[in-house]
Amino acid sequence: MMMPIEIEIVGEKVDPNYVLYAIRASVATSRFQYNAKLCQKRLSELKIKVPIADDGTISKEKQQVLANKFEGLENLKQQEEKFAKNLDE
Repeated sequence: MMMPIEIEIVGEKVDPNYVLYAIRASVATSRFQYNAKLCQKRLSELKIKVPIADDGTISKEKQQVLANKFEGLENLKQQEEKFAKNLDE
């Protein structure tokens, strides 16, 4: 049984969608074993990069732009998988 992991995002300068994709990217590039479960402890060890504005503050706008790009890539992956599945049928 899989238990959901809850993440609390503190502050208004962090975009939840960006955090989701940043965590996925961090997990994909981390050195976790493939079969290791992503538990709260491992999640707390992950580091994600947050875009910074020219004035040195956290840029929610840049996060939203990146999150939209990540979402577009996810959609392309899903379309590719559907296309490949249709070719196999």
